[in-house]
Amino acid sequence: MSEGGHASSWAARFHGKVGTGAVVYSGLGVNFVDPKGQYDASKYAGVSFWARRAENSTGKVRLKVPDVNTDKEAGVCTECFNDFGADFTFTTEWKQYVVPFKSMRQLGGWGRAAQAAHRGRQGLRPAMAGAGPPAPTTTSTSTT
Repeated sequence: MSEGGHASSWAARFHGKVGTGAVVYSGLGVNFVDPKGQYDASKYAGVSFWARRAENSTGKVRLKVPDVNTDKEAGVCTECFNDFGADFTFTTEWKQYVVPFKSMRQLGGWGRAAQAAHRGRQGLRPAMAGAGPPAPTTTSTSTT
């Protein structure tokens, strides 16, 4: 965590260069509980966060929200890691994003379709995909 989020004392910041392979990504994960485990998020409607990207960096980010049906460590899935989530294109200006859990979807074309487990949420996994220039991105996150 770094200092200086949008109207917050703390923020998570990506910084580095994504590789040049056919399938590349970088990510940052935070768990809802420590040690990692299931969290009952049924009392929340979704996730809200503020984000922006640095000049000359990628803004394409997928927010992944793993749960007991998509995280391998939970022991339920046989084709794991196709977490429910949402895609964004961040700009250089701070912007608030509100993502209801019910709007989150798995990616098509791989993995096994699963039912979202609101009582078995694991955490948040913002991930950037694709080759490109250094990708500093800063987010301030809260639940709604």
